[in-house]
Amino acid sequence: MQKTPEQIIRELTDKIKDLECALQKAKENSGYGLKREEKPEIFEERAQNALPVLKEKNDLFIDNKSDLDHLIIEGDNYHILSALSYTHKGKIDLIYIDPPYNTGNKDFVYNDNYVDSEDSYRHSKWLSFMNKRLRLAKELLSDEGVIFISIDDNEQANLKLLCDQIFGEESFIIQFVWQKTAGAKNNARLVSSNHEYIFAYAKNKALLSLLWDERTEAAMKDYKNPDNDYRWAWSRTSMLAPWYTEKNRYEMVFANGKKYYPDEWKSWRYSKEKMLELEADGRISFEPNMPRKKTFLSEVDKVPPKSLLLQDLAGNNQQWTTEIQDIFWDKTMFSFPKPKKLLNYLISKLLNKHSTILDFFAGSGTTGHAVLELNKQDWGARQFILCSNSEATAIEPEKNICRNITYERVKRVMQGYKNAKGEAIEGLWGGNLRYYTTDFIKKEKSTDDLRQKFIYLCDELLCIKEDTFTVLNSDYCSDQLRCYYKSDHYTVILYDLWQMDKLQQLIAGVNGQVSLYLFSLSKDAYEEELLLLKDKVKIENVPDDILETYHKIF
Repeated sequence: MQKTPEQIIRELTDKIKDLECALQKAKENSGYGLKREEKPEIFEERAQNALPVLKEKNDLFIDNKSDLDHLIIEGDNYHILSALSYTHKGKIDLIYIDPPYNTGNKDFVYNDNYVDSEDSYRHSKWLSFMNKRLRLAKELLSDEGVIFISIDDNEQANLKLLCDQIFGEESFIIQFVWQKTAGAKNNARLVSSNHEYIFAYAKNKALLSLLWDERTEAAMKDYKNPDNDYRWAWSRTSMLAPWYTEKNRYEMVFANGKKYYPDEWKSWRYSKEKMLELEADGRISFEPNMPRKKTFLSEVDKVPPKSLLLQDLAGNNQQWTTEIQDIFWDKTMFSFPKPKKLLNYLISKLLNKHSTILDFFAGSGTTGHAVLELNKQDWGARQFILCSNSEATAIEPEKNICRNITYERVKRVMQGYKNAKGEAIEGLWGGNLRYYTTDFIKKEKSTDDLRQKFIYLCDELLCIKEDTFTVLNSDYCSDQLRCYYKSDHYTVILYDLWQMDKLQQLIAGVNGQVSLYLFSLSKDAYEEELLLLKDKVKIENVPDDILETYHKIF
């Protein structure tokens, strides 16, 4: 059968997109001195001819009668990130991940096999594994978003280069050093390793603001009042700039006759006029080598976060042992999860208390636990999305990590539990909990046939995207016309053109924001009928927009 001009144009367009994707991947795999062999992972081969969708497990839904919905998603995190690329592109405010460290001690599984220290492609496999996921994660970050990545010495150098390549060197914030243990390890062969690293990158560093730390009693000891200043205690602050500028390199002669000149390749932080203003206000401490600015304690109740995260601020490994044992009564239930105190600290750096937090190596669920605790402390409405796989646990091989550890921990923390001592621990509540698994739609050569397979399978993705989960009970709704809502936000999905009259009546009867998704073989099929509704609704097409997202990824 002869192809129509529209079919020919569509095929050519698809081929052009494929070439653009291939060129982009070639660019991604070059530069920064990183050499890796991009081999398909087993999960890619299994889903080579399929596209992911999400299916809710209604029996695991925890209904706390809240407008806040937290999500746990079970499956390979690459497939989950692919689905989130449609539902949450540019919407995630903070990502924290604790990926496999690739120590060579069977902590990293690649293509269903543990990667040990004898594997000559050990680092290449890990880089390929991380590269695919971090590139998807970058697209999820909001304009003010930040990502934190835990790592140790085995891959920290490679990870830094990879993140510079993906996020951009200009987006690098800091490499935190976290004190994971206090004392020396007696089993260390040469040097006891007491720290790990946490890389921090911003989507746009110019837009990112982080909350400063509370001033500790130890920091207050630096503030004294030797000259009985009426403004009370103060500390000495350097007046030399951390950067060199020629215009601020000059001899400073103060009104009291004292003269100072910066050392070689140094310059002043302030202009001459500003220096004299500070002197007139009694804010200069005149010292033998260099003047110093008096910074008063009353003016600095907070301090910038430090790159060294000591255990009194961010917890240690001993704490995670206690936390797991308290919840599951078994400290061996999960290996090396991060302490809740560390996640509390990192998440609390965001000023936005209504932020969305993603952890796609969720493991024991510490990130979710930390979000619930922070929300209770400051009346926040942070939402978490936890992604974990269905791998068997070491203790119970017939059970999976996501269902029996990640979900179970969050459930107990929400609803309350008895700890190892038999004491009742009050639940944190703080939102509903929804559980999803990944499913797949088989690809078809014909785009139209593929669209048909998506019929009635878009609901979960659209509910997650719009954050609307409650079914609207209306006489106008049916299998072909569905409506979900939260507060005054409505998501309407039209699967059948013949429901147009009911659609118009449904939309006319709701009062609020409406997102209308049209299931259509033609993007213009409803143009005339919906002309009068365009001022009230935001109109999008499915599954075309979903397929477009997947085409760029797969």
